[in-house]
Amino acid sequence: GGGGFAGGGGAATTAVARAMQELRDTLANTAATADQIGQKLNNLRDARAKAESNLTNSRKALKELLTARQEAVLVTLGVLD
Repeated sequence: GGGGFAGGGGAATTAVARAMQELRDTLANTAATADQIGQKLNNLRDARAKAESNLTNSRKALKELLTARQEAVLVTLGVLD
C-alpha cells in the first residue's frame, strides 16, 4: 500500500513496513522466544536506519538543485531542515 507524497512508498518504506509487520506477527505468536522477538526488533531498527540514511541523502541531493528561495520554502514547510 501507500504511495503518494505523504504516504511514502518506495523500497525503503516497504522494507520498514515489512519489518514492522514481521515484528507484529512475532509478538502475536505467544510461543515466540525472546531471541526471535529481538531479531525482528533489530531488523526493524536496521530498516528504519537505512530509510533515514536514504532520506538524508535524498535531501542533500535535492538541496543541490534548489534555488535559495525554493530551499527556504521547503524549510518553512518542514520538508527540509
